[in-house]
Amino acid sequence: MRFFIVLAFVLFFSTGLSLSHTILDAGGMGIFNIGPAEGFTRQRYDETLEKDVVELEYSIPEGSVMGVWTNNYPQTLDSLRSNAIRTKVKVPYESQVHELGLRLELKGPGEEMQVIPLRIQKGWNTFETLIEWDYIGELKEVVLVVDPLIDEKTSGSILFTAEFLDIDEAEFEKLKDDRDYTILDAGGMGI
Repeated sequence: MRFFIVLAFVLFFSTGLSLSHTILDAGGMGIFNIGPAEGFTRQRYDETLEKDVVELEYSIPEGSVMGVWTNNYPQTLDSLRSNAIRTKVKVPYESQVHELGLRLELKGPGEEMQVIPLRIQKGWNTFETLIEWDYIGELKEVVLVVDPLIDEKTSGSILFTAEFLDIDEAEFEKLKDDRDYTILDAGGMGI
């Protein structure tokens, strides 16, 4: 019996298979709000992606921000097994493109946080980004932040998922070369 366990272990790691994780592997998931924003999440199957995703229904009054936090990821999600994250967001209506600002935050154990702006269009949007492990350290939390771009209440729903990837060196270099820098990449901000 021990022989078969060792053989399975050797075959798993020698074939290049890796442990893949998504936000659905998080031990915890919930809604946060700043101001009187409201929302809820549910897991649902998406026929286009052919997998489970998170649906966020939101209602965000003027001056509020909200989003979804996830934490308590498996210990196998680390810099040795994942070097990038692929985020997918479905925006059903064109009006939402002009109403919502979205970003993904990868948070470490302290104040360290990698901010990934998500520039959305109607339909499914895909964003692949290198994880800055040297900056954030151990991953403690992944947060999808929904920030209204209009000065009135907005409500609706979006679908999203995120998968942690272990990409090869060529893909890694392409992502490094294609990276856009914005003001959100600044190490600090103030007024």
